[in-house]
Amino acid sequence: MLPDPRRLYEGYAGESQGMDKVWEQMRAALRTRAPVLVRGESGTGKELVAKTLSKASGKGPWVVVNCCAISESLIESELFGHARGAFSGADRDREGLFETADGGCLFLDEIGDIPPSAQARLLRVLQEGEVRRVGESRVRHVDVRVIAATNRDLEVAMESGSFRADLFYRLSVHPIVLPPLRYRREDIPGLVRHLVKKHTLSGPVRPVSPEAMDLLQSHSWPGNVREMENVLLRLMAYGGSGPIRAEEVKPGLQPSLAALSEGEIDYLSLDYPGLRKAQDEMERRFVVEHLQRHQWSVAKAALNLGIARTALHNRLKVLGLDTKTMRGARVKEG
Repeated sequence: MLPDPRRLYEGYAGESQGMDKVWEQMRAALRTRAPVLVRGESGTGKELVAKTLSKASGKGPWVVVNCCAISESLIESELFGHARGAFSGADRDREGLFETADGGCLFLDEIGDIPPSAQARLLRVLQEGEVRRVGESRVRHVDVRVIAATNRDLEVAMESGSFRADLFYRLSVHPIVLPPLRYRREDIPGLVRHLVKKHTLSGPVRPVSPEAMDLLQSHSWPGNVREMENVLLRLMAYGGSGPIRAEEVKPGLQPSLAALSEGEIDYLSLDYPGLRKAQDEMERRFVVEHLQRHQWSVAKAALNLGIARTALHNRLKVLGLDTKTMRGARVKEG
């Protein structure tokens, strides 16, 4: 009988339909050793989901790789290992992280940032279960479950040629999509209570007043669970005793791009209308410059900016920018 990933999860499991779908996807992933691709915005808990899958998969090493933290010149050596003398400074044989993770799980975080030079070799490991160290002809067999994660729009990356389509399809045998916190607001009260309890090291756990909970539940949380945890950590460190009040919470909640895109209240424009207008004008010029640089392609501009295409489309509407109209105007000027 397969273990229930929900029971092994170290965070707050949630009760929303969005999280029910996540548990369903995780249970499906546990039926095979095929690769898993966890997708979601920053701060949604992709590594926590990957770690839960590793626990549920059984014994074996759990190895984490942050693909954007390793330089392009070193990533192949890190993943696949190298032979002595393979390059300057390689004074001994070294096994790669695939060999280290043999029998367990390898978590490739930020897979969207892996350089093209390493993508073909990664594809071969996934297909054949074989690794070859840099500078060596010998092939080594490994049994590794690969779990990858990204907040990038890989479909856009494939369109631009920066991410291989065959690698994408190989990685996403079991896709798991984590919903942003703003799309599962019904989970926020339980998550808040979980985090407050988790970070209370001594003394009684502070309850959250209804007014403070309303404020927390109405915020758009562009940084998702990670942002919420940071806000609550500050409250636990600098707050007083008794229930957590709305006045304590509000200073930590900043207006967000997501909130503006969704038409939610912009507290900055209410308090400082002149500043909001100036910021909008600066952002408008910045966005137009990137669109021009990419021949008015929203997909390519979003990839360059490191945001989702839909988020950029939403922001264009808020800023009153129409790419077709602007493109036509530039052609006439030319």
